[in-house]
Amino acid sequence: MLLGNNQGITSSWRGVIERYLQEMEGETKKSFVYLSSYDMVGIATFVFISAAMFNRVVDHEWYEIKTGFNNSLGNKGAIMLFMQIDNTFFTIGNCHLTAGESSSSERIQDIEYIHNDALN
Repeated sequence: MLLGNNQGITSSWRGVIERYLQEMEGETKKSFVYLSSYDMVGIATFVFISAAMFNRVVDHEWYEIKTGFNNSLGNKGAIMLFMQIDNTFFTIGNCHLTAGESSSSERIQDIEYIHNDALN
């Protein structure tokens, strides 16, 4: 088994998003800056925040929940960002679940597991 990381792909996507946001800055008159990113097999989340809000981020922390192969492999699961801006708390989630119409009960079980693990 050969395992690798997504670092090259992640940095490529970050560059694409940053270039797009820079192009849009002229039209929207709003500037966005990179805050953080996290990737797990099959999913990645990038967080960009308004430049005006950047210094108001008090804290942010990523959390990974694996649901693949008895909750031990990260080929399925979720990544969650817990973030505080001023006195307001945010949770951003991104999940990669089993595909297929016949797997709906498995997806529901995985969502319940993710919810219980991350939010309780």
